[in-house]
This record gives sequence, structure tokens and C-alpha cells, in this order.
Amino acid sequence: MTQVDLVVLGALDRATQNFTTISGVAEHLTREAGELDPATYDPVHLDAVRAAIGFRLLPDGTFSGEFAGALSGQWPDTVDQVSSDALQLWAAYADAASSAAARAHLHDLLTAAKADRPHRHARDAISAYRAAAPVFLAADTVSTRVRATESLLRALHLSLSMNQKDLRELVVKDIVTMAEDMLDTASPPLGLLHRLLSPLHAAKADAATVTSLIERAVTASENDIILHQAFLKLLRQLAADDQARQAIDRRIVIAMIDTAENKMTGVLSLMLLNDAATAPQNAGLTDLSEAARKKMQAMQVQSLGMKTRGMLLELTPAERDAALAEVDQANTLAEALWRIAAMPAPAGTDTAAEQAALALMASAPLATGIARGSINPAGPVPTAPASTDGLANTKDMYRKVATQRAGLAFAAQLDWVWERFAPTVDDLVAVFDCPELVTASRTKMLARAFAFYGIGENDDVSVHLAVPRVEALVREILRGHGVPMLTVAKGDTNGGVLQMGTLISNMEKIGFDEDRRHSFVLTFTDGERGLNVRNDVCHGLVDCPPRPVVALVLQAALHLLAVAHGVIALSALAAAPPP
Repeated sequence: MTQVDLVVLGALDRATQNFTTISGVAEHLTREAGELDPATYDPVHLDAVRAAIGFRLLPDGTFSGEFAGALSGQWPDTVDQVSSDALQLWAAYADAASSAAARAHLHDLLTAAKADRPHRHARDAISAYRAAAPVFLAADTVSTRVRATESLLRALHLSLSMNQKDLRELVVKDIVTMAEDMLDTASPPLGLLHRLLSPLHAAKADAATVTSLIERAVTASENDIILHQAFLKLLRQLAADDQARQAIDRRIVIAMIDTAENKMTGVLSLMLLNDAATAPQNAGLTDLSEAARKKMQAMQVQSLGMKTRGMLLELTPAERDAALAEVDQANTLAEALWRIAAMPAPAGTDTAAEQAALALMASAPLATGIARGSINPAGPVPTAPASTDGLANTKDMYRKVATQRAGLAFAAQLDWVWERFAPTVDDLVAVFDCPELVTASRTKMLARAFAFYGIGENDDVSVHLAVPRVEALVREILRGHGVPMLTVAKGDTNGGVLQMGTLISNMEKIGFDEDRRHSFVLTFTDGERGLNVRNDVCHGLVDCPPRPVVALVLQAALHLLAVAHGVIALSALAAAPPP
């Protein structure tokens, strides 16, 4: 039998006398190693003990080590690679250490390493973890309460995984007692309480006892909706049948609505009501879903507490001069308009967006790391969950700004066209007329959209005339290249024609490049990352868009007209023209 080195054991006992964290013990042992006389102890033993303490328990229940020994260099990072000699040393110190927490850790490692008699090590680890819990609780600090909770949960895990039924029952009793004690305090640590109660159902604890504890926790957590829901969901796991589960689902949603109405304000209230409106859809509680939606739509946008973030966008003198130079090079009205039509895609390229996003993330990591979502103020209603993908969020922000700045250039160009050529509606009809506009009336509507914009006083009329014509142009261009435009009737669903979002998604099929398609998405249909002009204007959700945004719509129309007239060639045709 391997004998411990008493000097090394003394160092371990001193390091674990006030055991709080494994890292703290490791730091203490490092100091001991520097202060001990090398001639007084066996360095192999000290290295083995320090290596054991260096193994951390990961969230997935495995251990990971990172100890570089003084004698043999880097130790294995997994316990299954540790030598049998080292395991024997761990076993000796696991039996001899005075700290229950240290003994538990060492026996736990030996169990994971499948050392000699692993079930014996598992039982010893469970008993040591149980013994460590009250020691941690006696210290009465936040960190030691956490350690006590973790000790019992680890003991429960070992009892289940190693099939130690008798010890499992004892651990469950310990957990129940600790949970009762927590609930008896004036301010129960609800997070720890939830961690304690969560595994009891799987551990086959007495259902009545667990139900009683969870109900008490539900009451204690009434002012914390997140944990309140979590405890109710634990209760749901114990429900005997679907009727009981639906009753708990109802309690969850009612609590969400009550909290949103009486304990929250602004956007937080809206977000919780949105969750309350969504959850019942999967539980058959349509009355509660409707109630939550009614409360959402009764909210005033002004009450959400949102702030408008202003961003001054302007062209540099060089950018403005370059934009106007395109018009200056034209000799006719048609040439000027086709030059504007051929300008690069407003949203730029994905490559440029990624390069800009990476640079911005490096210079402003906090701002670019904030989760970003979107709310439609017409509801008000969240349109998408907040994304935590910093790179994607920053790229989206860059491309939206790029689109808006392109609108400034198009606005300057169109103003200059009117300054140079002062076109009439008839002049514009002569340039625009093509089969894709279908009728003379529709051609004149689009011409009037440009004319109203040109006089600078009726942008609202311009955008309302132009947006439907853009959608119709996309549809007819796609139709002309053989892309199906119809949806047929099916069951109770009527037949119809494809709408703007689907039309844009089909543009690449006939040779529009991805950057152009993405620009159309951001301008017309993306309510989460873009301007969403088509939906906002056609559904009456906004006031008149700013003049540069109207210019974006008109440039999109010009680009489509240039394609229809053959001035701009598509890169490839994936669909053959109809016979």
C-alpha cells in the first residue's frame, strides 16, 4: 500500500483548510511548493497532488487538467491518461486528507479514471461530498453556498451514474433538507434553489415532497418572472397527465401577462407579452394568446422608452462630384437615367461589408457586441429575436448605412437630371415605355412618380406610385424569363401571384447578381435589417420616407427598366424564356 508523504499531506491540509475553490487550493499549493525545503519531502508526491488539484470539473461532467509538473513536465489533460503510479498516489491522499472537499475531489477523479475499485471510490466521493456540504454552508458566503450546492449535485450525479441506490436516497434527503432551509430564509437564493430541485424528479425523489418544495419556490419567486417560470416548468415535469400540464401552462402564461402589466414597463413589458402571446399557441391556450396580443396592441410606441439614435449621413464632396459627373457625361435624358440605373448595388458587396465590420469590431468591441433585434412600431411587435452574432450584426449595419448613403447619391443625381433636362411626364414615358410595364396607364404612373419627385414637393406621391410599379417590373421581367409567377389554388387556399419578397428571392435565377438582389431586399422587404419600404409604405405603417429613400426606390425602378430595355445585360439566365 502506498504511503503518503507527511510533509506533502500537511501542505495539502493547509491548502484545503478553508476550501472555497479548486483554483484557490492550487494557488496555495504553488506557494507551498516554493516555500518548502526540497530535502524534506518527496517531489513526486507533491507533483501528483498538485496535478490532481489542477483538474477542473467541466459543465459536461468530465475533468480537464492543465498542470505542468516540476519533474515530468506537462501532465495529461484527461484523467484516463494519468499513469497507474499517479493514481495510487491520489488514492493514498484521498484517504488521508483532512478536508472532506479534498477527499471528494480526489475520489471523484479516481472514479472518472476508472482506477482500482472505481465503485468504492465513487461511494467514498459521494460520502465526502455529503460531508463537505455542511462545512461549506457553515461559512455562510455566496461562494460557499454555491460550493455546497455543487457538492450535493455532484454526489447525486455519482450516485445515479454509478448506481448507488442507498447513497442516492441519502443525497436526496440532504438536498431536500438544504432546499427547505433555503426556503425558510427571508430571501431564498432562488437560483441555487432551482439547481437543487431540478434533478430530483430524475432521482426518483418522493413526488409529493418535491411538489411541495417547488410550490413554495413558485411562491417565493413571484417577483422574478424568469425563475418563476423555471419553477413552474419543474412542476410541469411532475404533472400526472395532459390536463394537469395544461393547467400549469396556463399558470405560466398568466404570470407572464401579470408581470408584463404590473411589474415591467416599456420594451421589457412588450417582449414579455410577446412571449406570452407565443407560448399558448403550442399549448392550446388560444384565449390567453389573444389576451396577450390585445395588451400588446394597446401599448403606445411612446411608452416603450425607446430612443431615436440619430446618425448624420452625408456624401463627401468627392463622392458628390463623382455622382454628378455620371449625369454630366450624358448627352440625353435617356442616357442620364441609364447611367443612374447602372450605378453599383446600393448595399455594396458582402466582402466589403465583412472587411468593414471586422475593422469596426476591433475599434468598438462593446458597441458591436450588443445583441440586436427589431420592433415594428405599428404593432408594436418584435419582428425578430435579438441576434448575438456580432459579425453578422455589424455587417448588416454597414450594408444598411451603405444603402442609405447610396440613396444620397441617387437623390443628388436625380436632382441634377431635373436641373439639366427638366423632363416632362411625356419625356419620361418615351424613355420608360416597354412591354414589361404592360399598359400605357402603368407606364404613365411610373413616369409621374419621377415627375413628382423631380419637382421636390411630392415625395409621398412619388413613393406610393413607384413602389407597386417596381414590384410589377420584377414580376414581369421574371415572367419573361420563364420563372413561374403563379401559385395555384390548394384546398382552402386561393391561387395568386408571387409577392415582392418571393419575387426578389428569384432574381438570381435569371442573372441578377447577389449584391443587387441583397440591395433590393434591404430596400424593400427586410423589416429586421433593412428599410422595408414596400411593406411600410403599402401597408400604411410609416409617414413619407426621407427623400434619399425615395431616390433608392426610383433607382431600383431605373435598374429594372434598363434590364427590360436591354441596356443592362443579366449575367446568366438560369431559366429559359417561354416558347
